[in-house]
Amino acid sequence: MKNYLIILCFLLFSLNLMAKSSSLKVDIELSPAGSFAITTKRIKGSVRTKGDQLVASKISTPVKSFETGIDLRDKHVKEKLKYDKFPYITVTEAVGQNGAGTALLKVMKVEKKINFKYEKIGKTIKVSFDLSLADFEIRNISYMDIGVADKAKITAILPLKE
Repeated sequence: MKNYLIILCFLLFSLNLMAKSSSLKVDIELSPAGSFAITTKRIKGSVRTKGDQLVASKISTPVKSFETGIDLRDKHVKEKLKYDKFPYITVTEAVGQNGAGTALLKVMKVEKKINFKYEKIGKTIKVSFDLSLADFEIRNISYMDIGVADKAKITAILPLKE
């Protein structure tokens, strides 16, 4: 019985480490004041090395997994991103070298080339970039006279497979 408990503890610890290896955070500013973050740990895909470059063919995250800390806001975010029709946000054709790179980001039906910065942290890659919500046809978001600013800051932690 003691051996089963040790094995169970090891499995839970391993799953916890795996869950922490990927994360996404979208920082949103509000107007006239305030901010909030959209987060998820459900990211599919990884980054790998190819010579002196980092590449990723496809990384995706389910919109349904997004959380903001407030249930009603979670619902509004998912509805605004039309998660029932476009269940995933995807990144494809990501290539980076010397701390910077480019990729194609697809949100709903809009696909746009983005520039990002990255840094290697252990066996993970921390990626960051800013984007304009209007570029992805996300506009005029407000609730009770508090609006969402157009710029969002994205930070993702992704596993590195060498």
